[in-house]
Amino acid sequence: QTGKVGYSDRAGGLQVSLDRDATMGYGPETTTIKNSGNCTLMGCCLIKYKVHHFIGEDSTESPSLSTSEAIVTMYQGSKEVARYHVPTCLGGETWWTVLTIDATFGQNQLYVGSKLRAPYITPLAIGQVSWATSFDVARWSMVATPTNGPAVVRGLSMTAAAKLHHLEAAIYYEVREASDSLACEEVSWTGTLAAEGWALCPGGTYLAGLYRTGSKYDEVHGIEQLEAAKCCMLAEAESAAEWGECHEQSIVAGSGWFECQETANGSATAMVGLHASKLQPWEINSKYDGPSPKHATTSGGVYIGGEHIEIGFQTHNVSELGKMGTVETSLPSGFSGRVDGKPGIGYVGNILGFSKDPDKTMSVDYFNPGVKIEGFHIGFKDGTGQVVQCKNCASEVIDTTSHDDTTASVRSKSTLGGLYVTQDVSVGYYDKYFTTRVMLKNIGTTSIENVRYVRAVDADTDKDQDGSYWAWCTVVGTIEVNGWAGVGCESLKTGDYGGIEPPFRAKNGGVGAILLYFSDDPRAKASFDVVEDEEWEYVGPPIGWIAHKDLEPEGVYDPRVYDSPYPQGVANKTDGFMSIAFDVGTLGPGENTTLNFLTALDARPVVDVLTSLHDAVRPVLTLDKTKCCSVKPQPVRDA
Repeated sequence: QTGKVGYSDRAGGLQVSLDRDATMGYGPETTTIKNSGNCTLMGCCLIKYKVHHFIGEDSTESPSLSTSEAIVTMYQGSKEVARYHVPTCLGGETWWTVLTIDATFGQNQLYVGSKLRAPYITPLAIGQVSWATSFDVARWSMVATPTNGPAVVRGLSMTAAAKLHHLEAAIYYEVREASDSLACEEVSWTGTLAAEGWALCPGGTYLAGLYRTGSKYDEVHGIEQLEAAKCCMLAEAESAAEWGECHEQSIVAGSGWFECQETANGSATAMVGLHASKLQPWEINSKYDGPSPKHATTSGGVYIGGEHIEIGFQTHNVSELGKMGTVETSLPSGFSGRVDGKPGIGYVGNILGFSKDPDKTMSVDYFNPGVKIEGFHIGFKDGTGQVVQCKNCASEVIDTTSHDDTTASVRSKSTLGGLYVTQDVSVGYYDKYFTTRVMLKNIGTTSIENVRYVRAVDADTDKDQDGSYWAWCTVVGTIEVNGWAGVGCESLKTGDYGGIEPPFRAKNGGVGAILLYFSDDPRAKASFDVVEDEEWEYVGPPIGWIAHKDLEPEGVYDPRVYDSPYPQGVANKTDGFMSIAFDVGTLGPGENTTLNFLTALDARPVVDVLTSLHDAVRPVLTLDKTKCCSVKPQPVRDA
């Protein structure tokens, strides 16, 4: 019909108009094609021009199309570029496919007769396959269409960055215009990702499957077990050994779906490789479908916790913000608290789990009995060597837990002259330790030196379970000897009770409650205070001897916490403070640094506690980038 116009966004704005429709006589009939050569959506880029024998289609008396001597002339602008004569071999056919235009961006080629696209991918033909169980054991996980047709990977879903069996699903492109199977090869990636490198398919091939070793049941769960790929070529032409346009995309570890994005000109891209790097556990974002950690804010404190740990930051005394140890007799809903309804929460731990021990037979607050000594110290030396320091000097303490977080968290903020400090304390639902991450920043205009942070506590270990204020403290590790620093204070031993097993140890198979600081930061030092002989004083009956104990350090520059701590292996029975300290050196204006340490509230043998803490800080190999490439345009082929 004369004047009819067709327009296609999918074909890059292609416009086709029938300028003159001549169903009678000798013509001419004219058609105009505009905006050819801008198409990027494969499957929409081939234009076929066909002539239909209309008059006499149902009459045996009319001349056939093959004997009509019809001519099609192709112009580009006003220049004739091709002329086609109807083939006499059409016989009685009523359709003549005159030509094919490849309107693909960068092509815009003219071909005689009917042509087909070489194998291609398009966002118009995608699907999804579940890998929910296939990554549980050593095997191939592949993509394919429901009819087992050829496909290549567009995206992956991984809900836990540190556990390969949580690579749950893949989105794929159906490979169009392909034969029943593609030319594929198995490519070894052994050791490549573990070395924090790129694991790639050979040029011109695209990812169609992955192979893992091991299983979800062994002790290794990470990306290092991703050891091979199935890589497939989409065409047999020599030029198909090259990718089209490629780009790299960042992956947020453990966040769920990550998919290849289109190129700037709109071409579809598929995965050709993966890259891995090691991240600290707190840098990983993982989806979580387990129980939610506990958190609450009251008029007197901010509380967080899980199944084994509950900690409380007091807020009723604004002169000591940032220290732990609340005094409230009424606790937030969901919090177990101390045995026998004792007030407040400091460091409460239960080795069995609060839900499994409703009578709190194994619950202990590791410092809240007694005088509740716990807190942090920060300090530095200015340009004149003057010491500037403070204790428990936060300006605010707030609950920073989000509704979908895997951990409950609290942040405190402090400003001391030109030093700004944030402390983020977090705990996972099943953790038997909590993590403290400290950021120190110089917000002043001059450098500050010997910048220090100290956290210290007077450990009362099992006093809540009819134990003692005294404990056995040990420097379990130093950076110089072990590559990490740690100090632990645990329940007194049988020999300290005249041969009678202490109450908590008796209920826990002979193992005491232990409070332990741990850090693998090379600037960390852990220590404790010993009650020296000269600190004892005889005051006569009925009291007898008393100890003048130091339940907290004398500031950040107390030599016992950093400059002269006890060496590795030193152990003593004491009722003094235990500490972990960091000297981060000099911070220039605007400079900042971050440090991390763990605090274990446990009741297992020390070696088991340390194993758990090492696991908690061990860098995790995670996928951080993917390489995505378009398919290099291939010549069309005969239909």
